[in-house]
Amino acid sequence: MKIPQNQIESFLTKVPEKCFGILLYGPNRGLSSIRSTDLKSFWMDGSIDPFAIKIIESNSIIRNPQILYDAVSGLSLSNGKNIIHIKNCSDKFTKILKDINFSNFPDVKLIIENDSMTPRSSLRKFFEDNNFLFSIPCYEDTIGDIRSFVEKILSSEGLSIENQLISEISEYLSTDRLINLQEIRKLISFLGTDS
Repeated sequence: MKIPQNQIESFLTKVPEKCFGILLYGPNRGLSSIRSTDLKSFWMDGSIDPFAIKIIESNSIIRNPQILYDAVSGLSLSNGKNIIHIKNCSDKFTKILKDINFSNFPDVKLIIENDSMTPRSSLRKFFEDNNFLFSIPCYEDTIGDIRSFVEKILSSEGLSIENQLISEISEYLSTDRLINLQEIRKLISFLGTDS
């Protein structure tokens, strides 16, 4: 299923239990990385356990699909959710996923991170058309997105800054969410949380 742009942030705070996998795609790699971390945190109740995460090279799976099947059917070392994280999957991956009965693995969660994908991509279409899978675009941030992100991060740190200053800060930031997060954290460190 495809998550509309204006519903993504809300979706990430209440991902359906039936969800087997999420495809994060688009040019904003920083945003994709942040959302990947947010998903792991959500599925692990706020505490990311590295023992519950299996990072697998996509090329290895293409050469030997059994690697993915074993990861899906294997037990979690943390007695919780079993998270599989894969990057840069081609459309060859579609056929491999079709051999998995997602409903049989409620405790397995798959995250795929890809760069831009056309609407004709078989992998993207498979995620958009399947009830157990979800696709989330990660486009470059607009100035409005950047401003909202700045406000959100500063607010979470208990900092209150005038709107004009937030606008000026936003103008200097990039369209990549992760880079912006790093820059905002530098600013917070400079200001001090007592400001």
